[in-house]
This record gives sequence, structure tokens and C-alpha cells, in this order.
Amino acid sequence: MGGGVQGGSTYSYAMCYWEEQHWLRTKSIHPAEFFHGMLEIVDRDTNVTVFLAEDAERPLSERVKAFLPRICANYTFIDSKDYALPGISDQYRGYLSHLVTHAVTNRIDIHIEQINCHPVDIRRYYRQLDY
Repeated sequence: MGGGVQGGSTYSYAMCYWEEQHWLRTKSIHPAEFFHGMLEIVDRDTNVTVFLAEDAERPLSERVKAFLPRICANYTFIDSKDYALPGISDQYRGYLSHLVTHAVTNRIDIHIEQINCHPVDIRRYYRQLDY
């Protein structure tokens, strides 16, 4: 789940990395959508990842972050604010949030690849069959 500057990268990460490369079923949504539908299918064991950016839409992600622990025990918050960017002014951090979290997810991908014993360059169908 990610909004603002994180919206596009969250969509890309869910579709291109977790689904296509890791074969993990996933769905990307904007934090504003969480309380309109998605909320009803999340339970204690649902895997949820929330990407928090440093932009005008951050309050929406913070709202989800504050609520999620009440209903779910299997969540991860990836917040660009947790990472130092020496030499970058606070006023520009929002523009770079998606790049910071992308660096984090690149590291996560390496671990998922190892845990699942599945190299990310192996595909079942993509560029394997004519379609």
C-alpha cells in the first residue's frame, strides 16, 4: 500500500517484483482505499506492507499505520523517513521517497529469493510462450 509519490512504485513493486518475479499473489492499493473495502478482507494473518512517503499524502498512510496493528499481526512499514539522506534538504525528501524505499525493497528481494529458493530471473510464462 502506498500513496503520493509512492503510488507508482508500490504498484510496480507489487506487480513486477512480487507477482512476476517472486510468484507471490499481491494487490497494490492507495492508502485512501484501505478503509473502503480492503479493510474487510484483512485479518490477523494477512501480509500487509505499507510504504510511507514524505509528501502531502503521508497522513493517509499514517492513518493506516495507526489502525493496522488493531486487526493485523503480519504487517511491515517501510518509511523513507527512517533513512538518512545526508546533504538532502527536508523540502526535497518527498521527491526522493520512492527511490529510498526502492533501495530497501531491492534488499528484501534478495532475501525473498533465498528464502523461496527461486531466482527472480525464472519465469513460468512471461517471454517463455507466444501469447
